[in-house]
Amino acid sequence: MNIHSEARIMLKIREEIHASKGHMTIEQAASILM
Repeated sequence: MNIHSEARIMLKIREEIHASKGHMTIEQAASILM
């Protein structure tokens, strides 16, 4: 995986966590996106 798609995924994970008002862990957000 290249650095750009990695960064995009991290951004998406942060958006997911933010959308859930912090109730979602990084692992949960990552599993949704994978």
